[in-house]
Amino acid sequence: MTRDHIAVNQSYEGETIEAKVRRVVNNKEPITDGAPLVYQEAKEGVQPAYDIRADKWDIATDAMDKVHQETVARRKAKVVNMETKEEVKTEGTETPKTEVKTEGRAKE
Repeated sequence: MTRDHIAVNQSYEGETIEAKVRRVVNNKEPITDGAPLVYQEAKEGVQPAYDIRADKWDIATDAMDKVHQETVARRKAKVVNMETKEEVKTEGTETPKTEVKTEGRAKE
């Protein structure tokens, strides 16, 4: 935001419940807003997404297990990829021997 720009609040004040009920009753308007009805056949049983007693923790842990398995698989693939790159690098080269001098004698 620059200094010469003024932000304008485009909000508005909503209608009160009392005014809305009065308007709907006086004008005989249908009630159009609200939550959708969630009807389920009795033979289908209660779906876990709409069951207030469903154990959401189990659903969440199952989803997180899947995510964790994907992460572990990506890490393993990255390690395998790094190992194959190192094998390619070291195939043509020999590791040089380093000499460490201590008190005038060379050790290998």
